[in-house]
Amino acid sequence: MYEVEEAFPGVQCITTLWWTRDVREELMKFLLSKGKNEQRFAEKLKYYAQSGFRNYEGKVGAAIRHEGSQVYRISDGGLYRIAGFYEGDTTQNFIAISSFLKKKEKNSAKERDIYAKVVEVKKSSLYLKVGLNP
Repeated sequence: MYEVEEAFPGVQCITTLWWTRDVREELMKFLLSKGKNEQRFAEKLKYYAQSGFRNYEGKVGAAIRHEGSQVYRISDGGLYRIAGFYEGDTTQNFIAISSFLKKKEKNSAKERDIYAKVVEVKKSSLYLKVGLNP
């Protein structure tokens, strides 16, 4: 079971981003390792959530892309990825399960395995939202 928490609590968002502690920690490590230019990615994530993720979905070069089996990835514009899915049939909540830095553009076997894990989490509802106000 994956516990997910709201990424931007108290911020009005069209798409609420929920992420695991691992996603949050991996993102912070990535941002700290890359310096000031990559800090903008955290700001972009918040902006995407406020505006609605669907506005940033697309094909090649889009910030958010469909990876198959109802799994999506969010990109920093380079090779860093956050993998997750929309909860239910709406785009109101995005559940981020995994994040990673790719070695090259084409998905490796390891990266395909990560997406397969995310598919299983979605199919089997293997996540729990924590920190919700009653």
